Amino acid sequence: MPLVSVILPAHDVAPWIEESVGSALGQTLADLEVIAVDDGSTDGTDERLARLQASSKAAGRLVVLRQARAGAAAARNTALARARGRYVGFLDADDRWHPENLERKVSVLEADPDADLCLSGYRTIDAAGRATGWAFQPAAPSLLPSDLLLENPIGCGSVVVARRSAVEAAGRFDESLPANVDIDLWLRIAARRPECLRYVPEVLADYRRRPGQITGDWREMARSRERVLEKMRDAAPEELARVERRAGARYRLYLAELALRTEDFAGARGLVARAWGSPREVARTGRGWKLSALALASLLPRRWHAALLGAWRERRRRRAGVEAGREEAPPVPAAAPRPARARGA
Repeated sequence: MPLVSVILPAHDVAPWIEESVGSALGQTLADLEVIAVDDGSTDGTDERLARLQASSKAAGRLVVLRQARAGAAAARNTALARARGRYVGFLDADDRWHPENLERKVSVLEADPDADLCLSGYRTIDAAGRATGWAFQPAAPSLLPSDLLLENPIGCGSVVVARRSAVEAAGRFDESLPANVDIDLWLRIAARRPECLRYVPEVLADYRRRPGQITGDWREMARSRERVLEKMRDAAPEELARVERRAGARYRLYLAELALRTEDFAGARGLVARAWGSPREVARTGRGWKLSALALASLLPRRWHAALLGAWRERRRRRAGVEAGREEAPPVPAAAPRPARARGA
């Protein structure tokens, strides 16, 4: 039995699939299997996976499964049903791992029976694999469900390595959710065993930002979020009650940013207005003020509003190292995690 099963869903990622699979097979911890699920690709991803499977580098460690298009959650569950490892590492097919990723995280899980999820920092890269200069490095050794609800500092699903028994006990991925699928599972795992999350304070993964990733329907994301919260009201009511209002304000600001990027200005104004129901949360960061101003600026004459919106978009592109004119979605904004609470606090 391999120690680790790498779960790799793939849909129309032909330009990046070889690099992604190669980063998994090239881990310093070699006791692994990579289970790639081609989720109805039409761009030649399946052919590239077949070549990779036949290569000497795979050496029987790459399993390729195929299914009709069903979504990333279903593809991950298909891979989980086949997985044999004690631990599972999640890797999106356009992201990549640094060579020591599994070795660092598995050593934490092996040494700590109270840990079910191990995370790390990550950096962003562009479509060509070049570093953008933006990275997130966590600072806290553990997180609670309330931390995940408040900020989702995990951000990128490709940084997670989990105990497979914990994933199975939590019920795998919810295929009925159109969004928030990753955080839904992490929350369910954390709700079963609070303080089960651990951090390796290193950048060990690359999150690829590329054209076409922008989220288009903020309303669908809001509905998914509400379904996730309903689950938490049953699984961790006290944790949710402690942070729900603040978390709601922060999430509405995130949705307002998505609405602005898709030019749904009325939607952005409504979201910002609802976020101000928790004024301290909105006012605590420059981002809250900025998004509020941009949403309200949509009431100005069109020429002035267009100038302000253009300046905001250009600043985001420069900060992310994105080529001008190509709109992309950044990771879910995350502040540095707070120090973990003592047990029983």
